[in-house]
Amino acid sequence: MINPRSRSLLIAVILASGLSLTSADAQSVYTSGHTDLGIGYEDGALVPHWHLDAGNIVDGSPLAEESEFAPEELVARFLTTRASASGSADYLGVPTGTTLYMGGPSVAWQPYLGFGSEELDPGDWSTPIKITLTGWTAPDGGEFSLYTTSLNGTSTVDIFLSTFDPSVANIDGVDANAFNLPVGGHEHYTFGFTQEGYYTLTLQFSGTHATDGFKTASGTFGFLIGPNAVVPEPSTSGLLIAVGLAFLVFFRKSRKRFAPFDSIR
Repeated sequence: MINPRSRSLLIAVILASGLSLTSADAQSVYTSGHTDLGIGYEDGALVPHWHLDAGNIVDGSPLAEESEFAPEELVARFLTTRASASGSADYLGVPTGTTLYMGGPSVAWQPYLGFGSEELDPGDWSTPIKITLTGWTAPDGGEFSLYTTSLNGTSTVDIFLSTFDPSVANIDGVDANAFNLPVGGHEHYTFGFTQEGYYTLTLQFSGTHATDGFKTASGTFGFLIGPNAVVPEPSTSGLLIAVGLAFLVFFRKSRKRFAPFDSIR
């Protein structure tokens, strides 16, 4: 049995090692309604977040009021399927007509997920907010892309982000796998995923504040694709190794710190 002091030391060591005491399943799951991957500005820093409207379905129930969640506090589940658009082999690696999980471009395509910078004052920023896909994880064979599907009545498909081929994701001269969001703006595009499973997208938000200068911040957003996808639990072996190393470091430091008392017995 662990005594209270040892238990406190264990908790301190786990926290110091960067491990969480809570399960990944503690994240809330958003399934429908209008939500933005939003960007705010507080205390001189950009703040990426999920911005959900009242009535959105989270954990099976409607939200009573408009709410915001940190990137790691929420995951979005995609259940809507559609056929891939023409040319999708370029940005998703699948032939036209392949069944994909999609959402984002309209209220009919749930979840109705977009990008929003309405919390920023256009007068405070000298550049748009640049959004860059800097990292991702996906199930085996899974690919993601953010693109348009003829929403403007033309056959043109604009590709904003792509895990399959970042070189094709270049809008208006912006770097590959990046696009500009007007300050105070709000945009919706198609989120497309090729396989069921759990994905994460790490997005970097950057821009130049008129008085505070260049600012940048990143957030990692999670996506459950398909009805059976779950957030993976941390690896047991990785957890044991991390805790073991943390204990080793802690007790080596403790032994060195309290060595003079070893002779007092």
